[in-house]
Amino acid sequence: MSYGKDENQLGNVVPYGGNMSQRARALSASRKEKKGGGGGLFFTDVLKIPLDHSRFLRLIAGAYLQSVSFDDKEVIQAQYEYWMYREHFHGIHGKSAICSGGPLFMSKNNREPCSGCDIFWDDYDHNKGKKKAERVKRISMRDMYAFTVWDYGLWLKIPRKGDDGKDYYDWWPAPNGDPRVNQFEHRYGRLVPWPMGETYKDYLLDYNDKTVQHDCATCGGVGTVYTVAKICGNPNCEHEVYDPNNTTLTQEQQQAITTKPYTCPKCGSVGFINELVSCRGCEQVGTTPRRASIFDIDMEVTATGSKGQQTYLQILNRSEPRAMQVFDTEILKTIKPLPLDKKFGPTPLDIQKRIWKVADAPPPPPPPQTATPGAPPPQVAPQVMPQAPQPQAAPQAGPPMMPSMGGAAGMTMPGMPGTPVAPQAPPPAAPAAPAAPPVPAAPPVPQQPVAPQQMPGTMPGMPGGNMPGSQG
Repeated sequence: MSYGKDENQLGNVVPYGGNMSQRARALSASRKEKKGGGGGLFFTDVLKIPLDHSRFLRLIAGAYLQSVSFDDKEVIQAQYEYWMYREHFHGIHGKSAICSGGPLFMSKNNREPCSGCDIFWDDYDHNKGKKKAERVKRISMRDMYAFTVWDYGLWLKIPRKGDDGKDYYDWWPAPNGDPRVNQFEHRYGRLVPWPMGETYKDYLLDYNDKTVQHDCATCGGVGTVYTVAKICGNPNCEHEVYDPNNTTLTQEQQQAITTKPYTCPKCGSVGFINELVSCRGCEQVGTTPRRASIFDIDMEVTATGSKGQQTYLQILNRSEPRAMQVFDTEILKTIKPLPLDKKFGPTPLDIQKRIWKVADAPPPPPPPQTATPGAPPPQVAPQVMPQAPQPQAAPQAGPPMMPSMGGAAGMTMPGMPGTPVAPQAPPPAAPAAPAAPPVPAAPPVPQQPVAPQQMPGTMPGMPGGNMPGSQG
């Protein structure tokens, strides 16, 4: 009998190892108290699952090395099949940007510079001890995920008018038989990014764990793979942790061992456990089995819900584990993971400040001076309030277009910063007046507090309650 191990999980995370689901679940669990809703960034040339028809897709696994933290203290390098980023949405200005705070974004003192995190922590400090009606929440944050996906279906190149008055063209998915093919440029099959929120991502991972991973990527068998033993993830140890077919551990205990880094009692290494698997199909021919994943199948998907509200991903149909159904070899060569780390990288600080109208902080006021009996009164420099930055429109740019795929693909499947005011030098000292009492410093000019504003939960006319470019 030939047993298989998931070689893809070895070395994916230093020092924890782990397969796709183990790494994703552990990171999501460490962030479960740090979520927040919000709008979405406007990205062109990305997949947005429509509500009026289904799409036939193939996810393309990448190998994106990313810095992550499971405890908000230690930063490690992890390799994921998709790109992860964090999005800030300013509810007052209605603008989004990608967080630049790094993996320690939830550590006020250890994170990287980020205007969105600055605003978040300012509001956090302001809200301490305040009643709910007195609290402010100018900015939100949420975790986002971007996959590379090959969409087998029809795409139309639709014109639109930009905010600058110029004409731009965006590719949009369309149902087969759409009569607009006679009006606009079109093609079948496109390689595009698929950005999504945690709801969509969790749905895909659940489908992977509960359905697809029981299939065999080696022989294409459906439901033929089963676990022989759970073993230490250290390839030089592989000590048996437990036999799931003969164990006294409860399901909760097995789940805890599987989804969290485990300390091996034999070698002392800390990491996700691995497994030995077998396949009833491979046993007949002597091949080595491998669990399939969502990257080994074709899927028919759609979105359900109401336009302008939260939508939910639904998988209507799927194939057995198989090769991609693209028969043009030249097109097949171009289907590779996209540079998602470039498209969804952190927004530069100068752009964050501009779109959120963040002014540089004014210099702190001088410390109060204590009058000495018999001494001349202290001279107080006139206080000048910093000027408010003038609103500036964000620069408009044409939509980033993906390289042309060309041809058709077939598939068979069932069913200002504000200008700071320079400090002014104090005027020359006036002659001392012996009888004059000390002159107290002028009180600071109070600023009007910003009235709390409710962040909009949905953007009208956009799927998933988000602006174009993000779902779930």
